[in-house]
Amino acid sequence: MMKKALAKITNDPMGEAMRTLWFVCVLAVMSVVACGGKNEAVRDIEVVIDTDVVVLDEEPATDTDGGTDADIKPVAEGPSGEQQWFGVMPTGQSKCYDNEKEISCPEPGERFYGQDAQFNQWKARSLLQNEDDGDVPPGTVFDDVTRLYWEQAYLSGVNWSQAQNYCSALSLAGKSWRLPTPHELKSLIDYGSQTHPATDFPADTTKELGPCYADHTCDPGRACLEKDGKWRCYSSTPNDWFWSSMRVQDPLTAWVVYFHDGYLEYTARDNVYSVRCVSSL
Repeated sequence: MMKKALAKITNDPMGEAMRTLWFVCVLAVMSVVACGGKNEAVRDIEVVIDTDVVVLDEEPATDTDGGTDADIKPVAEGPSGEQQWFGVMPTGQSKCYDNEKEISCPEPGERFYGQDAQFNQWKARSLLQNEDDGDVPPGTVFDDVTRLYWEQAYLSGVNWSQAQNYCSALSLAGKSWRLPTPHELKSLIDYGSQTHPATDFPADTTKELGPCYADHTCDPGRACLEKDGKWRCYSSTPNDWFWSSMRVQDPLTAWVVYFHDGYLEYTARDNVYSVRCVSSL
């Protein structure tokens, strides 16, 4: 049933005509409610009537399209001037699942449709270095999906406060640097990776660190790459926890991301881990 009909009549020049109009409106609303079938659900409404305004307080409309291409908007041009589109961050997920097991990826309209493995239409992420795109400043890596610039190097063996101070004081490419958020760090994780660390963040090929071992491996935090016909070790991303900017409710803890597999955890800020700074400018 109708919750209430509230009428607010103020003195106005229309006088009796306006009051008559109000009674007609109330009767019309009551008729609609009374005529509703017994199996129909009638929403509660509140009718507010002033001298010249009628407002029906109803539930606001919601977006029911589930997210379509119309929701994707172009963003600014990339370093080389090409048009970029901001899409869903690729996670590396290549298989589909129901609530129990792996399944064949569903068709549109079927249950469990819309998993990461099915979003091949989204733009593949590229992590660009200066050697890939001359407009990317040396010493940085540009993510053409998140639009973030990352410090190509990293620093290990620091606590949270030292990591924060390191990024704040970093002088690189004329940008303002900071600690990344947990979500920004996780955007560097490839959750479909079968190798560790689980990231496709590029090694710094400008800094050669010596020859690879016979089995084409290097010490942790280094990548063995072939360049100019020689296998050499270059600075890469270690299997380590990386500091984020966000503290937990406990002021003595902060969030960290494990680049071995992308695990998110919080830890005491006095522990020592690695840091890689980010810039959104």
